[in-house]
Amino acid sequence: MSQRVTFRLGPVPGDVARAWLANSASIVGAVRGRPDVVPFILDVPLLDLCDAYLHFWIDHAEGATTFEWQADVDVTHVEAMARQWIELAELTDEQLHQLGVGWAPAWTAPFYDALRTATVAALSSDGAGRALASRLAQRPPGSRS
Repeated sequence: MSQRVTFRLGPVPGDVARAWLANSASIVGAVRGRPDVVPFILDVPLLDLCDAYLHFWIDHAEGATTFEWQADVDVTHVEAMARQWIELAELTDEQLHQLGVGWAPAWTAPFYDALRTATVAALSSDGAGRALASRLAQRPPGSRS
């Protein structure tokens, strides 16, 4: 049985969360619809997992002034979504253009930061996840260095 970890996301302004989440859901949908554009092999069940969390968070953010979410989740879900996030963050601007999407606007960075913080914290609490947590802490998804 997989270990469960506490995943605490937020607080961030609700409008920031809604914009970042909607944008991310559009990227996942575009990748699903145009797998020929991405430089990696799609793992459809993993995209389904990402979609499920994104849409759960979108529903949670609906109408909220402040977005905060906490749950005990399967650490393998956190690991899988983090790996997918890293892959998606490697998409180039040209690939995003071909997909008809773009990165979330800069003003949504607080949600990105909160998600990275929550992911690192959850992974750090699991022995097997510590290496991935360290990678995310040192080189956030989308870093171009």
